[in-house]
Amino acid sequence: MANFPTIAIGLPFVHAGGLDADAAAFIAVAGITDATQKTAIDNLYKDLKGQGANNSSYDFYTRLTAFWLFVGGTSTSCSFNGKTPSSGNTYNLTYSGAAPTVNANGIKFNGINGYADTKVPQNLISNSANGLSVYFRENIANNEIQMGYLDTSTYKSTEIGMGYTSGANTKFFGGNKYDENFGATNYQSVGINGLIRLNRTTSNNYKVYRNGSQTESFNYLSYNNTDTSTLVIGGVKKSSGGVQAFSIKTFCYADIMTSNSLSAAEELAYYNCIQAFQTALGRQV
Repeated sequence: MANFPTIAIGLPFVHAGGLDADAAAFIAVAGITDATQKTAIDNLYKDLKGQGANNSSYDFYTRLTAFWLFVGGTSTSCSFNGKTPSSGNTYNLTYSGAAPTVNANGIKFNGINGYADTKVPQNLISNSANGLSVYFRENIANNEIQMGYLDTSTYKSTEIGMGYTSGANTKFFGGNKYDENFGATNYQSVGINGLIRLNRTTSNNYKVYRNGSQTESFNYLSYNNTDTSTLVIGGVKKSSGGVQAFSIKTFCYADIMTSNSLSAAEELAYYNCIQAFQTALGRQV
């Protein structure tokens, strides 16, 4: 009787050694050698794909346009886009200004002139559904933007950040209109660090989440910037040239979804994925 090979049906593609194939590609291109980091990266990829211990329900991976893990201990290892990682990936970060400080906690710019260009252009961002995330460590109010782009002729923008509105009142900056105080939440009291997400759910509705819990929901006239200027991490890029509102936060994760939003249940599941990754690396907040 002829012997036929056994074919596994419906199983996730894994790399030799049990690693998720995309996780293995990231580990290779980023030059990750630490065993703890390898395991954390592998588990994150499985979680993002809905195949992990912290998420078995939602496929976030296909909805992500780009994400950055800020792991590996060098500016080079921190530059790689985790979505289909390779040395030639379109959305690998490029640095400008002062070199960032990089350690086990992630990557930190100097708050004066340092930032990283995502190379994700404005014209990819849908005017009906999109999202931005940043995970940072410091629970310190500072008038800054963590990621964004600003059209200085119209003061319309796509950005996410934390800063002062007056005195010790901390506010959120977020897409569609520059320097807008969205809602009444005092982030000084609830905390401004961890995973902060701006989630555009419809053409004119925006929701803000901190660590998987909604803090704001607000409506503004839809706006979609169609130019090809790109978003930066560590500040906000201006259409008139240059970057401003430089961030002093230590980044542990960031992402951009150009044409997808998340439901409330998905927001919590997504946070659990990212928080498990940070906890595995001992840099959670």
